[in-house]
Amino acid sequence: MFMNTTFQQIIREILLLGIIAILASPLPIFAHGGEDHTEAKPQTNVKQNIESRTAVAGDFEILLKTPILEPDKEIGGKLFLTSHETNEPISNAKITLLVEGEDGRETEIVVNPTGNPGVYWLTIPPIPQTTVKLSAKINHSGKDEIVSFGTTEIKPAPIVSSAENTSWARIALLGLGAIGLLTLLGFAAFLLFRNFRQKAQTIEQETVSV
Repeated sequence: MFMNTTFQQIIREILLLGIIAILASPLPIFAHGGEDHTEAKPQTNVKQNIESRTAVAGDFEILLKTPILEPDKEIGGKLFLTSHETNEPISNAKITLLVEGEDGRETEIVVNPTGNPGVYWLTIPPIPQTTVKLSAKINHSGKDEIVSFGTTEIKPAPIVSSAENTSWARIALLGLGAIGLLTLLGFAAFLLFRNFRQKAQTIEQETVSV
């Protein structure tokens, strides 16, 4: 009877420690976003220093991915061309990227196909710090379309904030904290179990002596 009561007490204490450990560990939550293929308005998103520009015109949906456009730097990028209705990749299209400066002068950049369907590559020549309009001229199956990506500012890349610099360090610290709590919980369980064994052996010895 004493052993059962002691064992139940140990189980309750272990569960209590587990609940405290869970409540004390903040868990980071990560979200994953999908792509929206129904929006016709040009969109620009920046993630991990990669700019993604999406636009739709006629039967074409086009995605332009480049590193952040910085002044006086040659920038390589990829362009993805798909059907707006079926989302199927479109190959063998003739595509020209148009870069219009503030002075109205337009630079044409040839976009070359790759070995993958609907995937093209391009190289943007060095451009001084300014604001430009980006668009693409597409010719495929006798159809001509001009797709606009809107305006973009060519400027030095923003300095990464201290918060972003410490994000991975914070995650690492959270992980170490969780490991520490689990280790403490395991050690506490070991001590409780050892105490239970000692008490059980003492009772057994007293019973035998009687």
